[in-house]
Amino acid sequence: MLPARISRPAAALAPPIHDAGVEAAVQAWIEAPDATAQTAAMDRLQRLAWDTVPFASTGLFRLRTAFRRELEGMLQAPSPMLWDLRRA
Repeated sequence: MLPARISRPAAALAPPIHDAGVEAAVQAWIEAPDATAQTAAMDRLQRLAWDTVPFASTGLFRLRTAFRRELEGMLQAPSPMLWDLRRA
């Protein structure tokens, strides 16, 4: 069984991860007697997952990169792309 509650700061913006409905759906899927019952339980679990969004964004980051002045052809992208890189 999943932990009852995950501790988090009171000021956190993310909703609590614990959801009794999701845990009940997981338990129903685990204890399903046949493939039809497993499929029904997983369908319910998927609907609940879309309704409750069971994850919290931890933020964004920016990758800092530096290139020599003699290089040209750097593509502007969130991560370094060295496809057209050449010495001037």
